[in-house]
Amino acid sequence: MTTDQTTHPEMHHGGGGGNQERAASIANDQQLAYALLRCALGTAFLMHFVPRLFGGIDTFAENMVKDFANTALPALLVRPFALALPFVEGILGVLLIAGFRTREAIVAVVAVMLLLIFGSSLQNGWQAVSIQLLYVLLAYILLAQRSASNTLSVDGLIARRNAKSSQQA
Repeated sequence: MTTDQTTHPEMHHGGGGGNQERAASIANDQQLAYALLRCALGTAFLMHFVPRLFGGIDTFAENMVKDFANTALPALLVRPFALALPFVEGILGVLLIAGFRTREAIVAVVAVMLLLIFGSSLQNGWQAVSIQLLYVLLAYILLAQRSASNTLSVDGLIARRNAKSSQQA
C-alpha cells in the first residue's frame, strides 16, 4: 500500500473506480482547506472589529492619532481612517467567512493591508509590517485558488444555482 492508501484506506478499492474516488476526495480536501483558510482570515478581520466596537471606536481612533503624532500623517487623515477601519474590517470579515463576493473581499483586504503597511512603515513598526505581509500572503493564496476551490461558500451556492438555471433554460 502507498502512503496515500495507508492514510486514506477508504480510497483503495483495487479497480478503476478508486482513481475517481481519490480525485474526488482530493478535490473535497482542497475545497475544505480553502474554506477553512478563508474563514480563518475572515475571523481575524472580524475580531479586529469586535473589541474595537465594544472598547469604543472613538478611543481607538484617538489612540491611533496619538500613535501617528510623530509621523508625516496629519490627524486630519488619521482620525477618519481610524474611525472607518474597524467597520471595514468587520464587513470584510463577514464577507470572507460567508464566502460572499469573495474576490472583491480579498482585493479589499489587500488594499486595507497596503494602507496599514504604509502606516506601520511610517512608524518604523517593522514587526507589524511582517504580520501584515502574512495577511497579504494569505490573501494571495485565497485569490490564486478561488476559482477552483471556493465551492463551500455563498458564492459557490450562487454559482451552482446559476448553472442549474442555465441548464434548465
